[in-house]
Amino acid sequence: MRKRVARSCAELAVALATLLANVRPVAFAQRPGELTNSLGMEFVWIPPGEFEMGSASASANADESPVRRVRITQGFYIGKHEVTQRQWESTMGSNPAVRQLRNDMYPTDYCGDCPVNGVSWHHAQAFVKRLNELEGKQLYGLPTEAQWEYAARSGTVGDRYADDLEATAQCGSVDGPQPVGTRDPNGFGLHDMLGNVWEWVQDWGAHYPAGEATDPVGPDSGLYRVLRGGSVRSGPDKCRAPIRFYVEPSHFYSDLGFRLVRGGPSLSSIEFPQELPDPWDLRSTY
Repeated sequence: MRKRVARSCAELAVALATLLANVRPVAFAQRPGELTNSLGMEFVWIPPGEFEMGSASASANADESPVRRVRITQGFYIGKHEVTQRQWESTMGSNPAVRQLRNDMYPTDYCGDCPVNGVSWHHAQAFVKRLNELEGKQLYGLPTEAQWEYAARSGTVGDRYADDLEATAQCGSVDGPQPVGTRDPNGFGLHDMLGNVWEWVQDWGAHYPAGEATDPVGPDSGLYRVLRGGSVRSGPDKCRAPIRFYVEPSHFYSDLGFRLVRGGPSLSSIEFPQELPDPWDLRSTY
């Protein structure tokens, strides 16, 4: 009996060793990391996790509270940079930034690597719709507020993801938006999450409800859409991860832009307006 058990154990050990010898590690390229789409837009993988959303700091506004624990249960890709003028032109065949700048304080020179600016929330959705059509799938959308702040914080707990604001953000300048990616990235490898242009997100604007939340997508309706991150016009008090700015979805300023997500829960709530405003109609600006 003992000999049979010993022989069985020995055979099992040999079989296990053979199995392990034939196991091959998953290649790095198969793991979530970074990807580039047909337009050359780079996306960075953001893993699931939890974070404290909002702020109770001395710089915080009332709509940044209550601070609440938020769980992001689905990983997603988010743009490494803000959508640029060149990428907008390649997709839409126009450049609202140049026309918009003629009616503003910023120079009118074309800057292909600068973020597209002077776009409303509706214009951002038109870009999303067109890009999805070009790629043949509904892959893209605006991030939710929770996705955006989670990605911006990149595991940090303060209002900014770095102490050196000058090295990481384009804030407090009158020279207009600057080429993307010229300042240091955050912990996830994302550039310009603070400053350069305010970034549209998917959510309607409203005060945060109390209590923990899982993959929140904001209220079902409202008057204003939300922008995040501050811009070149913003002082240090507005270049913060939890800052929120409300604007009517049809309005646009010259320091409003956006970045995209690819995948994630926000895609289930995308709204494509039936009629979109004319991007050259400067009467729709404030």
